[in-house]
Amino acid sequence: MLAAVRARQLDTDALKKIGQKYGVDAVFLGEITYSEPRTDVRVTDITKMEGGVRTEVMEVSAQRGVSGAMQTADPREEMVDTLVYHLTHDFRPSTVRQPVK
Repeated sequence: MLAAVRARQLDTDALKKIGQKYGVDAVFLGEITYSEPRTDVRVTDITKMEGGVRTEVMEVSAQRGVSGAMQTADPREEMVDTLVYHLTHDFRPSTVRQPVK
């Protein structure tokens, strides 16, 4: 990204150039830290072969308050989209019902 705007570090000037080049009004910076997915296998009745499998991504950080559970082979594939969705919630149009006074 920095090379695309001919910048050496991510500073105010580089952010302005990124905004102009890609037509964006805001740039969010951050990092994703996660634990490895944990899979639990439970057999409730071995004679009927009943049970379940659950894969969970544990809490990312107490400070960031991000946690989730997904049921895919690789939950990291959906993690970025989910985090971006929640991060940009306040920027999306919405409506609020209020009583008329």
